[in-house]
Amino acid sequence: MTSPDTRSLRQLLKDILETSTEVARLSGDSAVPSLRAPASPETIASLEAALGLPLPPSYREFLEITDGVEHFNAGFELLGALQMLGPGYEAEVKRLRQQAWDAGQRGPIEGIIIGLLPGSHSFVFLDRSRPSGNGEFHVVYWAFEALGNAPTFREFLVFWSTVIREVLANIQASIANDKEAGPHAP
Repeated sequence: MTSPDTRSLRQLLKDILETSTEVARLSGDSAVPSLRAPASPETIASLEAALGLPLPPSYREFLEITDGVEHFNAGFELLGALQMLGPGYEAEVKRLRQQAWDAGQRGPIEGIIIGLLPGSHSFVFLDRSRPSGNGEFHVVYWAFEALGNAPTFREFLVFWSTVIREVLANIQASIANDKEAGPHAP
């Protein structure tokens, strides 16, 4: 049994960004993750009013640290309050919900989309139909089906931290194997 991850949300984000930046560097990807400025209390309140419910505490804490993460992973964005209040959000949500509806999935239709790869079918949502206590909702990573879920946004970040560390280890192992194999003949 593994012990619980005790890193703060701020430290989790820092670790994920450092690992993701290294993955991007080793992969030759110029799009590295970056934190936006924190969301203001007024912006957070406006988002809660627009949603008609209080934000889960761990997602609220995220917004208090950063109003979203650009290039969280290979073009995937973790959305901030300003993006969710912006004009393009509703159109993208409508498109993604239609995809979920067409796939017979209920959760994504009722969920609050908090992360997405623009123009794709992959997104992360707070599943309002699955409260997990203390004001939190399950967080689901979805691409035509649930590919992963966590009981809180913080636990989603813990999960993602593990995923991105595994990706980095695989890239590093591949580079080491290529070096051991030596130059390839033309």
